Amino acid sequence: MDRSLFATLWAGIEHRLRTYLAACVMDQDQVDDLVQRVALACWRKRDAFQEGQDFLAWVLGFARLEVLRGRRDRARDRHVLDEDLLATLESDLSALVPELDQRHHALEWCRAGLDGRARDLVEMAYGKSLPLAAVARKVGSSHAAVRTALCRIRDRLRECVERRLAGGEV
Repeated sequence: MDRSLFATLWAGIEHRLRTYLAACVMDQDQVDDLVQRVALACWRKRDAFQEGQDFLAWVLGFARLEVLRGRRDRARDRHVLDEDLLATLESDLSALVPELDQRHHALEWCRAGLDGRARDLVEMAYGKSLPLAAVARKVGSSHAAVRTALCRIRDRLRECVERRLAGGEV
């Protein structure tokens, strides 16, 4: 598999991989580390991937191994999930993939429909993970005003996504 195909396939599943890993480890820093480890493992084994094979399922196999490897390394940590639960999460996530994809596409469509200021606030707060105080400074508003604006934007996005999904417009 060449670099371009790998990058395209990876971009299509990375958010679902992050969802699975977040459910497994419950720590964003660990999720970021695991995504890198899984990406490296998949890249090294890319020639084993067969055309027509489910790329997400293939990647989740590597993810599960990385989570288990980390679990062994942190065996005394009481926040680690057992292997059976990891397998259940993996199968549940695979079953939810179509719904997650529909929600993701609906959210992207709704986000694209936001006015410029709202889109900028969402990008700074969620895309770049800036603290609200930093967002407020950048846009010249108070912390409370930004918090209120983001709350309203989230409500609008939620309603828009729900309408699109109810109308089958995804």
